[in-house]
Amino acid sequence: MLDYLFIPGTTHGKLLRRNLRIEAKLMLVVCTQSVIPRRGDKVEVRFAEILVLYMLLHGSPLVPFRFLVLNNIWIGQKIGERKIVPHCQLITALLKLYGAIGAAAKGSYKRYKPFDLTHLGTGWEYKESERYQKMKSDGQRWRALKVDARPLQPREADEPESGDDDYQEDTFAVDVEMGGAGPSGGVPGVGTKSGYMGSAFDYAQQP
Repeated sequence: MLDYLFIPGTTHGKLLRRNLRIEAKLMLVVCTQSVIPRRGDKVEVRFAEILVLYMLLHGSPLVPFRFLVLNNIWIGQKIGERKIVPHCQLITALLKLYGAIGAAAKGSYKRYKPFDLTHLGTGWEYKESERYQKMKSDGQRWRALKVDARPLQPREADEPESGDDDYQEDTFAVDVEMGGAGPSGGVPGVGTKSGYMGSAFDYAQQP
């Protein structure tokens, strides 16, 4: 799992976020901003996150959603100041469903910042072209075809990677229109260069 998620030669000692392959690093940002927000310690990757990242990117092993919820609740419980309560909306909905609290009960509200690709934090650079979304982080480059990208006309050439100096080398391209992903073997619709990151989910097609 470590070899799949991290840049080769960086898994000894502390597992640092900057050493994650860019796809895993992006998925970790999604998790820490939208699933179980962190108040600190954003330099390292926790062991509990390794399995989740591997499952999301590789497609296996399948982990029950209940396990993920309980795991995040356990992490929140271990934090002494109790400033993190994961899955607040899910837990609140269940409490209301089973009558533990009334439907009209009002709690305290915390400011929430919706996930935004253009504001991923320090070390990220995001660009956009007509057909592609392009990202850079710690020297790694990644581009993905937009979900709503228009189909190419007959004999129309696709946007060349060499047209953008920032994204010429080691680009990981995901064609979201081709679909198909599985836990075994290669993934249709995913193109790689220089053997970079052998497989990944097509998030436009997979639930």
